[in-house]
Amino acid sequence: MTFQPFRSLFESKYFLAMLQRVGLRYTVIILSISGFLSSLLIMIPINYATGGSIITGLIVTLVISTTFLPLHVYQVGHLILQLHNAQDLLYHSSITDELTSTYNRRYAINQLNQFESNPQILAYALLLIDIDHFKKINDTYGHPTGDLVLVHFTRMCQIMLRASDTLARYGGEEFLCLLPHTAQTEALTIAERLCTSIAQTPIVVPGYEPIMITISIGVAAQQQASATAERLLGQADQALYLAKQHGRNQVRLA
Repeated sequence: MTFQPFRSLFESKYFLAMLQRVGLRYTVIILSISGFLSSLLIMIPINYATGGSIITGLIVTLVISTTFLPLHVYQVGHLILQLHNAQDLLYHSSITDELTSTYNRRYAINQLNQFESNPQILAYALLLIDIDHFKKINDTYGHPTGDLVLVHFTRMCQIMLRASDTLARYGGEEFLCLLPHTAQTEALTIAERLCTSIAQTPIVVPGYEPIMITISIGVAAQQQASATAERLLGQADQALYLAKQHGRNQVRLA
């Protein structure tokens, strides 16, 4: 728990501005010097007025400053940790879908643009995935059950996908999967395996019979250097449309 007299100081905009400008080390030094000078201005006049010597006042000031220096360092360090934790939490919230704990659309698009500009990624592919007849699931079982279906689906995907792949909730029941260093043939294999496994795995919901779901997947792969991220997304979307038009529960290639 932060010592209250120091809390208001360390949460003030002036302290935060100084911390951002000069860093932790120099902030501690500045606070220590200011604390010493403040003690000096208080203790020496008091000591002199009560009949003591200036030297005694100086010694008392040094003792007080030395005593409170560790507290200065501790409080500053504690606040730095709180600030870092708050920043990490804020960043994580800005790139994560709250329900499924996957990445969100903003993060996926940013990653896709990085793929396009990264010369070390020579090939990559996209899977645009839609859960079939999801509205019917919500209408039949209710939205809480629909949420469980979304969570179940993302967990299945995370188990089957590679550590280097990125799964993001693209919107509603639609998900985008980014596959770096992946050619078209391998992307199709991954998509087919995912489609088959989801169709064969029941979702157990308390109070209901096991729910079976299927998914449709549109696949697009970068095969030309001129293929932009935006163009690949459009191709994956067209392929997904074809998969849904031809009966769902299948994979289509752009």
